[in-house]
Amino acid sequence: MPPPQEGKRAALARGEDIIGVLPEDLLQHVLSFLPAQQAVRTCVLARRWRDLWKSVAGLRITGGQESEVTPVQELREFVNHLLLLRCGAPIDTCELRFAVVSDDNVPRVSLWIRHIILCQVRLLRLDISRDGYGVYFYVDNLPLASQHLRRLELIDTGLNDSFLDFACCPALEDLVIINGCFVHVRKISSESLKRLAIIDSSFNQHSRTRIYAPSLVSVRLEDNWDRTPVLESMPSLKAAFIRFIKESVDRCFYSDSWDCHNEDCQGCYDLQAVNSHDSVLLKGLSEAENLTLIDEHDTGPNHKVEIKGGCNAVESSAAISKHLKAVEVKCNSVDAELLKILKFLGTLNICFEGKKALAEDIWPISS
Repeated sequence: MPPPQEGKRAALARGEDIIGVLPEDLLQHVLSFLPAQQAVRTCVLARRWRDLWKSVAGLRITGGQESEVTPVQELREFVNHLLLLRCGAPIDTCELRFAVVSDDNVPRVSLWIRHIILCQVRLLRLDISRDGYGVYFYVDNLPLASQHLRRLELIDTGLNDSFLDFACCPALEDLVIINGCFVHVRKISSESLKRLAIIDSSFNQHSRTRIYAPSLVSVRLEDNWDRTPVLESMPSLKAAFIRFIKESVDRCFYSDSWDCHNEDCQGCYDLQAVNSHDSVLLKGLSEAENLTLIDEHDTGPNHKVEIKGGCNAVESSAAISKHLKAVEVKCNSVDAELLKILKFLGTLNICFEGKKALAEDIWPISS
């Protein structure tokens, strides 16, 4: 058998396609980067290509160009045949990106997702839009069960408790949710999850979603809406990024003020214990080595006031984290709200220089 390089030169000399002499596993790897429709069309190139697409490990059911969203009606027959003719061949990466206009197609798409899960998919990306602003594609009310799924990305997706209970997904390590709807979600639960990102998503106005993921090493909550979720203990946490935007409002639905002071109100959970150091966010973030908290309600990054503080080493038992060394508070002005923040941080044993002077600037001491 001639060396591979000589085989390629001989193929070129005979006028053959150099791609055609590549190993089948390499050809299938190349096909995995193509949309499924284009990958299937390669079956007409030559006899050798006839069945290659059936075992491609990457499946991209997207339809159209990257900037276009194809209605699922145009893909329905193709996807049905595609999944059937693959005969359950394993899938490493799968992306579904299209629009579901009619409710009649929702059960069919849900069946496609379940079939792909059965094909041992490791990375699943769902980017399924609905027709109209604020309308989501809601996943079915069944838990995912996979021994192979490692990364799940959900875009424009309506969620529920069952789907976000990952007890049957022991290999899941990465969860990314963008523009998700958590209105019907009371809890996100995973023992194996290591990295979590929830971005530009809407939570419930009446109750708080609880996040139970004790193995998390990284969490990112950015630009979300309505009631901030409750973070349970995360002893392995290394890095956390939390940002609140100006338009987000975390206040009780049953009160004109921030909290209703009703002990039975689920939305005000963990906020009634006056003598407790528990917090909706900080309790879960207490082990973070790198913590970023940003509130852009006023000015965003263009702050005018900067206050520096640190943890009191003498009384470390009440500190937010044994790893915390320094705290910086940046804002546009000194007001009563700032003093409330500093007072709360003080309960976590974080001290700021000049706090008394700040208080006198706001509420001058009468002579």
